[in-house]
Amino acid sequence: MPIFTPPLTQGSAFPSGVRVGNLNWARYADNGVLLQSLSQYSNGAQGVLIGIDYPYMIVPSAGSNTNLFPTQSVANAGTLTLTAGAGITVDTKTYPGYTAYSFDYARNVNVSVTNTPNPIICTVSGWDMYGVKVVEQFTIGAGTNVGDGNKAFKAIHTIQISAATGAGTISFGQGIYFGLPYALADPSFIFITWNGVIDYLYSGGTGMGCGCQIITLGNNSTATSSDPRGMIGIFHTMDGNTPLLAYMVLPYVDPIYTRGKVVDPIEAYGLPQYSTGWL
Repeated sequence: MPIFTPPLTQGSAFPSGVRVGNLNWARYADNGVLLQSLSQYSNGAQGVLIGIDYPYMIVPSAGSNTNLFPTQSVANAGTLTLTAGAGITVDTKTYPGYTAYSFDYARNVNVSVTNTPNPIICTVSGWDMYGVKVVEQFTIGAGTNVGDGNKAFKAIHTIQISAATGAGTISFGQGIYFGLPYALADPSFIFITWNGVIDYLYSGGTGMGCGCQIITLGNNSTATSSDPRGMIGIFHTMDGNTPLLAYMVLPYVDPIYTRGKVVDPIEAYGLPQYSTGWL
């Protein structure tokens, strides 16, 4: 069985499994006999670098239903006036020429409504963790409901709604789903610790505590599609002090040479973001 390891210098070895080098990889039997070796090419046309172990840590603040747009009635459809509640900062330097409402980490937007007469289409424009523009659109049903966006935003520029709330109310806040920095080919390529304890370990599709959404590669991003790299859901009490550490195995990706270019068969950064109609 292959052993996935962190990126090591060429020639590093383990007693069995996969030994990873910067320029090549080799597969060994349990007795240490070389079974296969391939050179790594910068264009990904021949050879595959496997076994990059990428640790990703966040120390997130709590989710909120109201820290982006407090609960209130809205008389008309259109663009809302956002606020910077707890956990959000107004950033005018990272995104020159724009006012951005920045989260602590790339995470989803949530919406809550009470007693609204009609479904409301919510359109969110902002940026992902790499500063790429993103547009997301989702619908919240009439009446009293709570909904979650499916894309991870590092900062929000605008939120538009398609209808007034009537006598009801609406609010927006930061969700509990956090964007992955790289796309995963399989849910078994990640495990997660929460406050130092293993909290997600893929086994037959069942997780523990936290959740992990694995995106399907090969489809085009749309306004309503999920995040192009996938997200982690944290179902614990977040306080800005408790760490989540995700260990990700990134197969087929050479971060030294290809830098997110398409290699065989996936791209490190997932599908291109959807940004048509960004406002």
